[in-house]
Amino acid sequence: MYETLEILRDGGVTTIWMNRPDVHNAFNEQLIAELTAACQALDADDAVRVVVLAGRGKSFSAGADLNWMRRAADASVEANLADARKLAGMLRSLAEMNKPTIARVHGAALGGGMGLASACDICVAGEGAVFATSEVRFGIIPSAISPYVIRAIGARQASRYFQTAERISAARARELGLAHEVVATDALDGRIARKYNLITDFGKLWDSIADKALTGMAFIGLSILGELPWWITVLVLAREWGITWMRVRMLKYAVMAAAPGGKLKTVLQSVAIGFWLPGLQFMPVWWDWIAWALMIGALVLTVVTGLDYLRESAKMRARWLAEHPQETR
Repeated sequence: MYETLEILRDGGVTTIWMNRPDVHNAFNEQLIAELTAACQALDADDAVRVVVLAGRGKSFSAGADLNWMRRAADASVEANLADARKLAGMLRSLAEMNKPTIARVHGAALGGGMGLASACDICVAGEGAVFATSEVRFGIIPSAISPYVIRAIGARQASRYFQTAERISAARARELGLAHEVVATDALDGRIARKYNLITDFGKLWDSIADKALTGMAFIGLSILGELPWWITVLVLAREWGITWMRVRMLKYAVMAAAPGGKLKTVLQSVAIGFWLPGLQFMPVWWDWIAWALMIGALVLTVVTGLDYLRESAKMRARWLAEHPQETR
C-alpha cells in the first residue's frame, strides 16, 4: 500500500516507520502524501490506540530531500506553494490526530524531521539524536514547522534556533522541552513501551524468551565448567523452553504474558547464578550454603511456576473454545 512507509501493528499500538533509509528518511512528494494518508487512516481506525512515528536506518528524518528541493527550484511559484501546503498538511494531520502520538527519534531530526518530532504529543530521543532547523542555512524560513516547534520550546527559544540553525543535542532538547525523555539509543523501544504502557503482544513474549536465553547460557556454562550438576541445568532448560513452546502454541488463543511468579523465578535464578559464578571451591563455607539455598529455591520456583503456566494455559484455552464454539477441538 505504501512505498515510503512501513506500518506495523501490534495490538492497539501502531508504528509508522519512515522507510527511506538511503536518504535518511528525507521528505519527497511521495513520503509527504503517504504519511498524510497514513495519519488520516490510522486516526479513523478504532482499533488503533496509539501511534509511534519512527525512522528506519541511521536517522529519524533529515528533512527535505535535496532532489525534491532541486526540482522545486525550477518549479513555478504556484507549484511551490502547492508543495508547501502539502507539507503543512502532513504536519497538521499528525499534530491533530485524536490518538496519542509518540516520536521515536534517533540520529538526525533536521528541518522537517524536527517538525515531525515537535508535532507529536510525546518525543523520546536516543542519546545520539540531534535536532536542527537546518533549512535556515539555505536561506529558507522554517515556516511549515514553526507552529509545532514554537509549541514545543516556546517563541523565544524558537526565534534563536530559527535564526542560527544551531545543532541541538538530545540533552539540550530535553532541557528545551523538545524531547520529553532521553535514553540510550538501544533502549528506545523498551523505554517507550514501559514509560507509556505500550507493552505489545510481541514484547510480552520476546522479553521472556530473551531472559531465558541469557539464564540458559549461564546454566549451561556452569555445567560445562563442572560447577553445577547437569541434572539441574537439564531440569531448568526443559521447563523454560517447554513453557516457551507452549506459550507460542497458545498464540492461537491468546498471548500469555509473563506472570509475577515467573518474573520472581527469573530474578532468583539470576541471583543464584551470581553466587555460583565465582566457583564454590574458592569461596568460604557460608557462601557455599547460600549458593545452594538460592539454587534450590530457584529450582522449586521454576517447577511451581511451570505448573502454574500449564494450569493457566488450560483455562485460557477453555475460555477461548467457549467463546468460539464453532471451532473444532
